[in-house]
Amino acid sequence: MSVHTSSAKTSNKNNSNNQKLTLTKNQKDELNNALEDLRKKANQKLAKNDENFTVSEKVNNKNISFSFYSEPTLERNGLVLAAASQRQKSYSATVKNTAGFNFSHRLYGTFLYGKGKVGKYTKHVDLSGPFYSKSASTHSKRIDSSVVEVSSNGKFKALKYAPVEYTTSIIVRLYGSGTYRILKLRGA
Repeated sequence: MSVHTSSAKTSNKNNSNNQKLTLTKNQKDELNNALEDLRKKANQKLAKNDENFTVSEKVNNKNISFSFYSEPTLERNGLVLAAASQRQKSYSATVKNTAGFNFSHRLYGTFLYGKGKVGKYTKHVDLSGPFYSKSASTHSKRIDSSVVEVSSNGKFKALKYAPVEYTTSIIVRLYGSGTYRILKLRGA
């Protein structure tokens, strides 16, 4: 995640259009420190069973935010799950740059949980930002029967200021208890 390019200094070893403009080490450090603070705040809220919130930090006097939203789902394919041994929840984790071109990276899906186990789950990604070309990769791995990690990496390439690129990473851990933990929020 990054701040608007006109307020952030970027380094360019060569003024050639073949070189990619990147954030300086200090800018990356400042950004990732803010994202780490957001991750810690989010996990504190999740530990208190607060599953619907937005937290924000300032980077170069511009806001970046992280939002999490979850809700139980009572139906699956039209069938009520109330009496089922597993319940279903939806989750949505979003990192948003509210400065500059307002791009965001959302990782979301649903999962079944019950008796301490994670059942079937889905993962999807949504990248937004009208002034960027966007691409993403999303992966998951089952740690054991009670834990699944879902991760997503997003890449944003500024159309107007090409070849400026930003990347984001989100990792959400899903637990068989129906709870969550944010393992990673990073940007570059």
